[in-house]
Amino acid sequence: HSGNLAVLLADASAITQTIPINNGGCYYRLSFFAQGEGSQVGFTATVTFNTTVGDVEGGTMVVRQQDLTNSNRAWTYFQLITTQAPANATGITISILADTEADQNLILDDISLTAN
Repeated sequence: HSGNLAVLLADASAITQTIPINNGGCYYRLSFFAQGEGSQVGFTATVTFNTTVGDVEGGTMVVRQQDLTNSNRAWTYFQLITTQAPANATGITISILADTEADQNLILDDISLTAN
């Protein structure tokens, strides 16, 4: 999208990262650009807060296979605003799971997480 590199995920592949935080009580914005290589490409993006007593769901976005842009290599911008992070949050785990048919791929770029 904005550079020379992006992430390509095939069916049931995922990209996951855990980021340490020390500011519970904030809302977070996960944003990224995505496109499908094929007409049956979708994904599930999940944000989970890691706390001292267990994990807490912060938000989930599901894009069905037929709803992701795939023509002319166009990119679609997505963003997810989380629920408020628990006061005892120590980290955030972001996971994006591809849901594709055979020989089709999900491409992601410019993935960002910011506190609001």
